[in-house]
Amino acid sequence: APSSHASGNLNNYKDEGRYSVVQGSGDVSNLPDGAYGYGNLIVMRSRACVTQIYTPHFTGQGGEQRFLYIRVSLDDNWVNWYKAQLQ
Repeated sequence: APSSHASGNLNNYKDEGRYSVVQGSGDVSNLPDGAYGYGNLIVMRSRACVTQIYTPHFTGQGGEQRFLYIRVSLDDNWVNWYKAQLQ
Protein backbone atom coordinates (compact mmCIF):
# COMPACT_ATOMS: atom_id res chain seq x y z
CA ALA A 1 0.00 0.00 0.00
CA PRO A 2 1.27 3.51 -0.69
CA SER A 3 2.43 5.46 2.31
CA SER A 4 0.43 8.33 3.79
CA HIS A 5 1.75 11.75 4.74
CA ALA A 6 2.37 12.15 8.48
CA SER A 7 1.57 15.55 9.96
CA GLY A 8 0.96 16.92 13.41
CA ASN A 9 1.87 14.98 16.53
CA LEU A 10 3.61 11.66 15.84
CA ASN A 11 2.31 10.43 19.21
CA ASN A 12 -1.06 10.09 17.48
CA TYR A 13 0.23 7.58 14.91
CA LYS A 14 -0.80 4.28 16.48
CA ASP A 15 -2.36 2.49 13.50
CA GLU A 16 -0.11 0.12 11.60
CA GLY A 17 1.24 1.56 8.40
CA ARG A 18 3.95 3.43 6.55
CA TYR A 19 4.00 7.20 6.62
CA SER A 20 6.05 9.82 4.82
CA VAL A 21 7.39 12.53 7.14
CA VAL A 22 7.98 16.00 5.67
CA GLN A 23 9.01 18.60 8.25
CA GLY A 24 9.23 21.46 5.76
CA SER A 25 6.76 23.76 7.49
CA GLY A 26 7.40 22.61 11.06
CA ASP A 27 4.02 20.88 11.23
CA VAL A 28 5.39 17.60 12.68
CA SER A 29 6.01 17.24 16.42
CA ASN A 30 7.63 14.52 18.52
CA LEU A 31 10.24 13.63 15.95
CA PRO A 32 13.47 12.28 17.48
CA ASP A 33 15.69 15.08 18.82
CA GLY A 34 18.23 16.16 16.22
CA ALA A 35 16.85 13.88 13.51
CA TYR A 36 16.56 15.07 9.93
CA GLY A 37 12.92 16.02 9.41
CA TYR A 38 12.31 14.13 6.19
CA GLY A 39 12.00 10.36 6.22
CA ASN A 40 9.79 7.33 6.73
CA LEU A 41 7.79 6.33 9.78
CA ILE A 42 6.77 2.69 10.24
CA VAL A 43 4.13 1.87 12.86
CA MET A 44 3.49 -1.61 14.25
CA ARG A 45 0.85 -2.46 16.84
CA SER A 46 0.11 -5.39 19.12
CA ARG A 47 -2.87 -4.64 21.37
CA ALA A 48 -1.88 -1.74 23.67
CA CYS A 49 1.79 -1.81 22.55
CA VAL A 50 2.77 0.42 19.64
CA THR A 51 6.24 0.51 18.07
CA GLN A 52 7.40 3.36 15.84
CA ILE A 53 10.52 3.18 13.67
CA TYR A 54 11.75 6.38 12.00
CA THR A 55 14.37 6.37 9.25
CA PRO A 56 15.49 9.82 8.10
CA HIS A 57 16.40 10.23 4.44
CA PHE A 58 19.88 11.35 5.52
CA THR A 59 21.59 12.91 8.52
CA GLY A 60 22.66 16.21 7.02
CA GLN A 61 26.31 15.06 7.09
CA GLY A 62 26.55 13.83 3.53
CA GLY A 63 24.77 10.61 4.43
CA GLU A 64 27.92 8.91 5.73
CA GLN A 65 26.29 8.23 9.11
CA ARG A 66 22.92 6.54 8.98
CA PHE A 67 20.62 6.30 11.96
CA LEU A 68 17.48 4.43 12.87
CA TYR A 69 15.19 5.67 15.64
CA ILE A 70 12.85 3.39 17.59
CA ARG A 71 10.35 4.02 20.39
CA VAL A 72 7.54 2.12 22.05
CA SER A 73 4.26 3.12 23.68
CA LEU A 74 2.34 0.99 26.14
CA ASP A 75 -1.12 2.24 27.09
CA ASP A 76 -0.37 5.63 25.44
CA ASN A 77 2.85 6.20 27.43
CA TRP A 78 5.65 6.87 24.95
CA VAL A 79 9.27 6.23 25.92
CA ASN A 80 12.05 8.40 24.51
CA TRP A 81 13.35 7.65 21.03
CA TYR A 82 16.26 5.18 20.94
CA LYS A 83 18.92 6.09 18.37
CA ALA A 84 20.82 3.26 16.68
CA GLN A 85 23.63 3.78 14.19
CA LEU A 86 23.58 1.59 11.10
CA GLN A 87 26.96 0.33 9.92
